[in-house]
Amino acid sequence: MDRIDRVRERMKVQALVVTDQTNIRYLTGYRGDNGVLLLTEKTAVLITDPRYEQSSRAEVGDAEIVITNNGVIEKLTTLPHLKKIKKVGFEREGIGYSDYEKLKGALDDKELVPISNLVGELRMRKDEDEIKCIKRACEIGDAVLREVSREISPHSTEKDIAAEIEFLMKKHGGDKQSFDTIVAAGDNSALPHAIPTDRKVDGENILLVDMGVLYEGYASDMTRTFLLRKGGRERDIYAIVSEAQGRAIEAIKPGVELKDIDEIARKYIGDEHYGDNFGHALGHGVGLSVHELPRISNKCTYRAEEGMVFTVEPGIYIPGFGGVRIEDLILVTKTGYEVITKSPKAS
Repeated sequence: MDRIDRVRERMKVQALVVTDQTNIRYLTGYRGDNGVLLLTEKTAVLITDPRYEQSSRAEVGDAEIVITNNGVIEKLTTLPHLKKIKKVGFEREGIGYSDYEKLKGALDDKELVPISNLVGELRMRKDEDEIKCIKRACEIGDAVLREVSREISPHSTEKDIAAEIEFLMKKHGGDKQSFDTIVAAGDNSALPHAIPTDRKVDGENILLVDMGVLYEGYASDMTRTFLLRKGGRERDIYAIVSEAQGRAIEAIKPGVELKDIDEIARKYIGDEHYGDNFGHALGHGVGLSVHELPRISNKCTYRAEEGMVFTVEPGIYIPGFGGVRIEDLILVTKTGYEVITKSPKAS
């Protein structure tokens, strides 16, 4: 059963308007950034603009293509496919307010039904081709980090290192970075989403690097924390984070509740008296988006399934001192798990 048929099987309405561009790519192969996909029980129609006419006809095999200059959502009013349909679903998470207003105007004679995470949940389980792309993205990331780590000098700045990482991603075959590279030295590493600055590595105790590669549209995501001096509190913190990550990963197998994976890491860090310094979810799904379902937190309602790919990334962040995060990308296998980011960790 192809992806569109799987959506039809689950959509519970006569028609669905897909507006999330990543979901459209997942369902059709379309790589543009201005499209609307209409799915009915028997038809699929992709509406886009003239900029993407040639590329969409090359990329999309399972949908009729309609080209318009007058707004892709507004074009829905002219489609005969909707004439006899009274209820139309739309993606609750995949549409902004202004586009929702356009949709209401275009389909003012229909009942609009919000649909939550229908395509996102299908995307959680990767097929063989998707896994190959994600693994290749990880291989590129590992090669990049290996090369960069040899070139870091005391005079390197956070910006220098980030720029070199992003250059090498393309040199090694990646499309680009899957998110803005994080390089954080010293107490900047206490910021989970730090922005690289002109701070030099020289004299700092910690260097945190969070990076991801995009390959054929699929993302990787990995964090390594480098300890830059022999002693210090950071080594004790690193050991706690490493143990928490290892315990969580060891528990992964099909059927396990993902909130329990979060709890394993969170409890260990709490027992070591750093619970207040671990303020984010343990992980997130990775695929066509670097952040997608499932979100692995204490509120997660999903169980691990074969083919899921997600991060496990506990961290401890102490303002004014620094932070340690260790992040790996995990593939759920038939009997357990595979760690698909291979870069060495601090010892």
